[in-house]
Amino acid sequence: MYNGFYFFGGKTYMVLLLLFVLISLLLHSYVKNSRLRLLFGLISSSFIIAQGFSLFFTQGFIGYQYYVHFTLRGIFDVGALFWIEVIIATVSFVLLNVIFFYSYSFNKFLEKKNNNERGQQFLQYSKIVLLLLASSIILFQGNFLRDSKTLAQLFLPKGAQKFDEVLEENNMADYVRPSSIVAKKGKNILIISMESLERGLLSKKYEHLTPNLNRLKKKWNAIDIYQNEGSSWTSGSLYTMMTGFPAFFGLDPNESFNDSYYSNISSLGHVFKLCGYQSSFIIGMADFSGTLDMVNSFKIDEVYDIRNTKRTGYESWFGLRDKDLFDIAKRELKKVHDESFAMIISTSDTHFPDGFYDDRMEGKVAKRENKLEFMISALDYQVGSLVTFLEENNLLKSTTVYILPDHLKMGDPSMFEGTGERKLFVITNGEIDERTDKLYQIDLPKIILEGAKIEHNLIFLTDYINGDAQKFINNHINEITEINTHGLRNKNIPIHTK
Repeated sequence: MYNGFYFFGGKTYMVLLLLFVLISLLLHSYVKNSRLRLLFGLISSSFIIAQGFSLFFTQGFIGYQYYVHFTLRGIFDVGALFWIEVIIATVSFVLLNVIFFYSYSFNKFLEKKNNNERGQQFLQYSKIVLLLLASSIILFQGNFLRDSKTLAQLFLPKGAQKFDEVLEENNMADYVRPSSIVAKKGKNILIISMESLERGLLSKKYEHLTPNLNRLKKKWNAIDIYQNEGSSWTSGSLYTMMTGFPAFFGLDPNESFNDSYYSNISSLGHVFKLCGYQSSFIIGMADFSGTLDMVNSFKIDEVYDIRNTKRTGYESWFGLRDKDLFDIAKRELKKVHDESFAMIISTSDTHFPDGFYDDRMEGKVAKRENKLEFMISALDYQVGSLVTFLEENNLLKSTTVYILPDHLKMGDPSMFEGTGERKLFVITNGEIDERTDKLYQIDLPKIILEGAKIEHNLIFLTDYINGDAQKFINNHINEITEINTHGLRNKNIPIHTK
């Protein structure tokens, strides 16, 4: 699935990464002390390898998204999926250290070769020029500083003590907290959040993989949604879809959801509870990234995952397979046939890098060029099957369905060449007001409630924004972090889940 320069984010990023290597090499050539040179080499090599991993995973230099994924728990959970990359990184790390360590000796060798004064001056001036030129390109090109901005800003959160004070400081004193929500029930809600299945997979290039989604796109309503900072991973995108806030939590990202037990931030789950919906969340492994505690904090009634489902032997690193999730959904929908319900399904089989192959889908889905494409078709099949199930059981008319990706595909994006601008989408049988402004993930909870005709008094972050939402988010990361960290209460106590 890898393709040349895209392996590390494209030509520009690869050149910048090589410039980091060049800068490190030049700087090490000035360090005479071997111990210091070894120490600096270890630091420089670690920095370069970390940036390389970031380019591989996120197609950008180290920022908040990379920090979120690079936790010990995350490494142990999915590290085995990338053992080849780990071996390559280890070998590269050793080679870089050897090169940096012997850079001083090589510099001395060149000085001896140019034993006249003019030659040595030319050598030293050339090194300085290269150093300044490489540094200038990195700084003025902008990608490194831009990508690093989201991480750097999170080291300086403000110190407000109470949630009300945080809201008032950020001109959000009228924000409606969960205890003040007023809402009136609308239609049933079914949300299908699909792992990495971005807009390009609905294009003509891949229409053979997604016939059901394309059929629904033409038959129902569809809008484009753009990914915003702070919502580019599964648990972060879920948090945004539920609350309308990007998932910035300072230096404690995914772990912020672990042990959370109460939310001052209003969410879709609070609305579902107030309106009397039987709410459920279906996912492969709810414990991953603290998702279980998060949805409990948002008052979701039932969580179905690998913990409370009979094993089939087809489980992946992320627990239950997509087929099993949709089977559970159909089973539970039969039970709530005469009740008001709100159901969220979060899939994982189309996960980066190559998807998780499920041979149970053979015969239902045609053979594809690779595992990822096969599982994309398998997910498309499951979505189409579930919509047919709703129709056959007279549930579709009373249910507003939302079909959307959780985030853009991570890693090599070359498969999307010729599919247009990379973005997300929402397909729904509900009403969508025509909007002229650019929509982002932070707009999703408002769109979901409107389409389901749920009357409410909530005010979302997007309601406070005039102009481009992404620019606003980039300029207010500290403030959003404050709101999130003061709004989601954490405590190391057991939480009961039905």
